[in-house]
Amino acid sequence: MPISSKYAPLAVYLAALPAETTTVTLTLTEIEAILGDDLPERAGTGAFWVGGRSRPHTVWLAAGWRVARVAMRVAAPTIAFTRMPRDTITPPRAGERP
Repeated sequence: MPISSKYAPLAVYLAALPAETTTVTLTLTEIEAILGDDLPERAGTGAFWVGGRSRPHTVWLAAGWRVARVAMRVAAPTIAFTRMPRDTITPPRAGERP
């Protein structure tokens, strides 16, 4: 999965989870640690995470994961990712950058 993006480490992390792991919930702090970089301010909104095929959403979609739940109005905001069935995964189009 050659993805050139700030969010590629998150895709690698999700793709490396055991096949029996179907859901994983991460705090924004944990995601920043995985990325090795700060998230942009707009990551504090649900729209950033569930925006469909626009950037950076294609990264976790290409890895076979979708956002199942966004919890921003809590002390430690979290994003829950759910593994997608293999037959629903759509890789990014040629030339499309996440």
